Amino acid sequence: MPIARQMFTRVMASAVTMACLATPFAFTRTAWAGQTSAEAGNATSTSSQNPVGAAATENLVQGGALDIMVNAAGSQEGGWNTLEGRQLTAYKLADYVDGTFHNTGDKQADGVAVDTPDALRTHLDRVLAKTTSVKDGKVENLPGWEDAGRDPIAWMGGFRQATGKNDQAAGTWGYGWNESGYQKDGVNSPGKALVGSVREFSDNLLIDSAALNAVKGQPHSQTVTCTHAATCKVTVPSTGVYLIIDSGAGLDKTYKSPKKDANGNACVTKKNILSSQSMIVPTQADAKDKAAGTTDGTRLGSVGKLGVITIKNQAGEDVEPCGQAKSLDGSKPEGMDANDHGSDVGDTIPYIVHYDVPDLSKYKNAFDNKDKWVYTYRVIDTTSKGLRINDGTLSITIPGTYGDTVTITPTKVDKLPDAWTDVSKSTGDGQPNEPDAWYAVERDYLGNKDATHLVIGLGRWLVKNYGEIRGTDNTHTLYQHEMTIKYTATVTPAALDNGNKVWNDNYVKYSDLTNSGITFDTPHTKIKQWLYDIDLTKKSSTSLAGLQGAKFTVKYKRLDYGNNQHNTDMKKEDTPLSWVELGSGTGIYRLATAEDKTGTTTIVKSGKNGKLGLHGVDLGTYTLTETEAYPNYRKLQKSESIMVNATFINHGFTSETTKDGHVIATDTYPAHQTAAVLTISQENQVLGQSMFTFSKGVKKEGLSFRTWSENKKNFVPVDESSKALKAIWGAPTDQKGNVYPDAQGLMLQTKDGAYVADDKTNWLDMQLTLRNQPNNVMLAQTGAQIMFGVTGMLGIILVGTGITLLVRRRMMESRA
Repeated sequence: MPIARQMFTRVMASAVTMACLATPFAFTRTAWAGQTSAEAGNATSTSSQNPVGAAATENLVQGGALDIMVNAAGSQEGGWNTLEGRQLTAYKLADYVDGTFHNTGDKQADGVAVDTPDALRTHLDRVLAKTTSVKDGKVENLPGWEDAGRDPIAWMGGFRQATGKNDQAAGTWGYGWNESGYQKDGVNSPGKALVGSVREFSDNLLIDSAALNAVKGQPHSQTVTCTHAATCKVTVPSTGVYLIIDSGAGLDKTYKSPKKDANGNACVTKKNILSSQSMIVPTQADAKDKAAGTTDGTRLGSVGKLGVITIKNQAGEDVEPCGQAKSLDGSKPEGMDANDHGSDVGDTIPYIVHYDVPDLSKYKNAFDNKDKWVYTYRVIDTTSKGLRINDGTLSITIPGTYGDTVTITPTKVDKLPDAWTDVSKSTGDGQPNEPDAWYAVERDYLGNKDATHLVIGLGRWLVKNYGEIRGTDNTHTLYQHEMTIKYTATVTPAALDNGNKVWNDNYVKYSDLTNSGITFDTPHTKIKQWLYDIDLTKKSSTSLAGLQGAKFTVKYKRLDYGNNQHNTDMKKEDTPLSWVELGSGTGIYRLATAEDKTGTTTIVKSGKNGKLGLHGVDLGTYTLTETEAYPNYRKLQKSESIMVNATFINHGFTSETTKDGHVIATDTYPAHQTAAVLTISQENQVLGQSMFTFSKGVKKEGLSFRTWSENKKNFVPVDESSKALKAIWGAPTDQKGNVYPDAQGLMLQTKDGAYVADDKTNWLDMQLTLRNQPNNVMLAQTGAQIMFGVTGMLGIILVGTGITLLVRRRMMESRA
């Protein structure tokens, strides 16, 4: 290798990019006092508890002196998926000088001299001046420039310590390679005198077209296309310091991360998208490089292995949390109420959203250098008709560097800012059309009553406040902190016009890590809730004519899942519920909400033809007590009960490709309603004839709707004469979709795979008939007078299109 014009052996450097984790390297005759190699080299992983440095690279594959081994990330960061599709080329930045590679364990002696080619010096000087923000933009003003042999690569890696010192307090020049930049003072050497880092140098080199072209004209490796494997080997023409560029843009691969959440569940689907950022990495030393007394050229001082780099996932992995991104906030009673997937009209549902802070150091570099940049980070939540996100409930927090909690207070904007993608028209302060942190709310979205479109923009705030890879103490990571976003939404009466179902869809739209203006979406998280209708007909037991004007109160009782476990519901038990009639005299009611200031009643009356509907109710047992009968009829002597219950498949993942080729991945909680079960009581009877029965079903439903026959001990088609207490759509299952043993034979899915109970929340084709006996009716056969007598009725009634029995998770799992 060539001899440098001015040998300098006190050189050290580091390699990591925003998107890639590189084993740090050091060309130094002194150790980085107080630092591990991972700290010194920016080599942080996605968790501060798993740094990738000297210790973390011990198990990584290492090749020969001319091999740079690019290793896939660990299983927790994406595994082999992080390498697949990368197209890597290594371009030489500087040579090792023959006979200067010292690796003897002497902190004052270990190091190597490097020589940057003349064809690159002017260009790299310019990049270094920009990266360091040196006075007047002249590298000659950098401290220690002469000592570094006026070599940009040597200067970057170098840091001179006083002889015999084990700290940097007496240091005079070079980067100490804290991720925040040069350290002349501070924790390791008190305070920063210059900004910049190897990471920023690499970033700035790529956007300087003249410098990049010059680098590409230097000796380089063949372009290697990496496969789905643990390691990708890039063979270089000679030893030295190399810039690795990935040209494998465009890969869009979804896969399941091997990470597990706190409950042991697999994490959400990740994406491996676009090229990684450039990486600066030194090779091992060959025999010509080694100084006398040095036998090991595979490592340097305390740095660890040379010629080894670990690449981590580029897009998605940094943003998506491990586990469910959005969920019900179970810490609140309202969240526990909604946790059974059933809701009442008027329920307020608290949501909690978690997303991670990605590695934003490239954008922070642009911000520090006043270069143009655009970073999008928008948390987007769209609700269905009948689910309104509430004003004044949004809160955003994020862990601080030292265990404190930082509150982000976004500014409300009246109009959603346009998505800014043209970096060339941006500024050194980012996209100019929005505040640092903001949110926008659009009501009645796309013409759907009470549907809400909530967008929270945090891109500029995150870059400015969390753009550093680490804090200035060089131990606490800033990226990969998990944000917590909370807000509530209310189920409104409009849900009744939305098939008795509401849902919201949440995801993050975020920029890639290369300041290209390109954005991606995380997988969507959809949370669904069901509401149910109970439809009755009040009839004469003799003429079967509908009886209008019969009055009832309705009380509620929670479902009991056994083991002293009860669901939580915000309605008061054993207290008459309050209702609002949907049209005067119709006999159709919905639950009253807190927003109903007038027109509410605790007495419901049967309407025309004896119809009585109780709409928009949650899972549970509803007890009707007749308080006043139709004229000349006796009121029921005992109350009758209707139990609504359901089972669900807890989670489902789908992937949809739009017409323009865009892939929308969605995690849905729960995925499907597998059974809707209605159980009724039969407390009132006359001569053995129940006064509360199911009406005949519609034959077109076939096997998808059944009632339980005590005589046959099986589910049979609906027959009014049968003494059925239970009716069911679908087949009860556990959370994984396994049909319970006592429900075998019921129809779970149609031939095309649809779940028959998925849309069953009211049964317009089914009726529950509640009869009244006239006063002093004479039997023709005997002439005897029949007094109204009642025995007992207990159970659950499913009316309308689907009052469902929800078996809660605890019960479902116990039966699975």
